[in-house]
Amino acid sequence: MTLFLRLATLVAPPAPLTIAVYAPGPYAKIIDDAIAAHVNMEVDLPEGPPNHLYASREEFRQALERAGFDGASLVFKLSMRFCSGS
Repeated sequence: MTLFLRLATLVAPPAPLTIAVYAPGPYAKIIDDAIAAHVNMEVDLPEGPPNHLYASREEFRQALERAGFDGASLVFKLSMRFCSGS
């Protein structure tokens, strides 16, 4: 939430703002599987937010509205980009 509050103070309407969100789906499963295979998840870390905190458009819209953004002006667009290693 703090990030959205800071963004709201920096972005003046009608300036566009693009935010990327990691959400569940077939491509996210590839990332989740890679993490599960190669990361030691048994470390002592404080509790954090859920992995897919803003997976729901409505949850995301509400979080931005609480930070002061106009929820009616939000446009949600799915975009997947892949980068090659070369």
